[in-house]
Amino acid sequence: TEFRAAAMVSGAEATFSQVHSALNMLCYYMGWEVSLEPCEHPAFIPGRTARLKLGGRDAGVIGEVSPQVLENWSVRQPCAAFELLLPVPPLRG
Repeated sequence: TEFRAAAMVSGAEATFSQVHSALNMLCYYMGWEVSLEPCEHPAFIPGRTARLKLGGRDAGVIGEVSPQVLENWSVRQPCAAFELLLPVPPLRG
């Protein structure tokens, strides 16, 4: 079983920086150190995409969603998103 966290921002001013800030806040409060490594991914704009690394291991992706993906889903606003493989299962309530 894998546990993942994801977030997306959408709007005229949605950028890599906005979603990166959300990722940084999550990692800060969880005590995780995440690093970014430039990469290519078909869902994201080239040059605005990075692989997420936790503890030196691949743990997800972050970027600005490509116009083609937005068009395919009939989304009219720019979007930026991340998906992160969590290093441990979340606590249960």
